[in-house]
Amino acid sequence: MIGPHGRVVFSVVQTVLLAAAVTFCAVMLIGGDGGPGNVFVIAIIFLSLSLAGHATFLFLSYRSARRHPRSP
Repeated sequence: MIGPHGRVVFSVVQTVLLAAAVTFCAVMLIGGDGGPGNVFVIAIIFLSLSLAGHATFLFLSYRSARRHPRSP
């Protein structure tokens, strides 16, 4: 099982990868040859929703850690 700290690290990694994927899709949509445009639009929507979920998890984890510090 992954502990709370492992979940945060895993979520940070996923957030970075999702941000890169959303950026790639946006660049391909804007600068592409106009071929699979609908695929990139759908990918941006779903990847952005997932990115928002991970960012929210990180924000809530950070806020919870500040309010309830762990005792050594």
